[in-house]
Amino acid sequence: MWFYVQLFALFFLCLYMGTWSISTKVEGRIQGMELGDAVVNMENPAALLVEYEAKGKTYLEQFPRDNIPFTQKSIRIRYLTFAPSITRIDSFEDVWLLPIMVYALWLFVTSLLLLTNNVVFSKHTVFETFNHRPWISMHEYFPYVDSDEEDEPYFRFKFHKRPKKPTVRKIRK
Repeated sequence: MWFYVQLFALFFLCLYMGTWSISTKVEGRIQGMELGDAVVNMENPAALLVEYEAKGKTYLEQFPRDNIPFTQKSIRIRYLTFAPSITRIDSFEDVWLLPIMVYALWLFVTSLLLLTNNVVFSKHTVFETFNHRPWISMHEYFPYVDSDEEDEPYFRFKFHKRPKKPTVRKIRK
């Protein structure tokens, strides 16, 4: 089960990273800094206002300043080709770091919960999945005696299909 959970999460991580890796890069012009609703001078920055052009239309986006120097007048950004209003600053931290950190945390937590014998999911826990509500249910087994059976799986999956409704036949007299 742990392997399938990781494949599921890794699929979405690759989908996200693949989408941003084929995105379009463009040079944006820094228009100023923004503090709340007012555009202020370069001495009091809170966020960058960046103007860029995509598909013949001009967009104005706001980004956190981070470590961008005050003297810099342009910045390289990425935007999704199919949605030019969705942008990121073209840097490792802004595009790749957060999803990698979230996946690493997900890998760590699911490994602790699903690969170790713990009190959250005890040994011999059975997960049942259905194609109707409830979609998934969990049945735990708490033995009174501690067993040292290492070859037993921690989890089992059972899949149940929706039971067919009984057909009612009319009896002709």
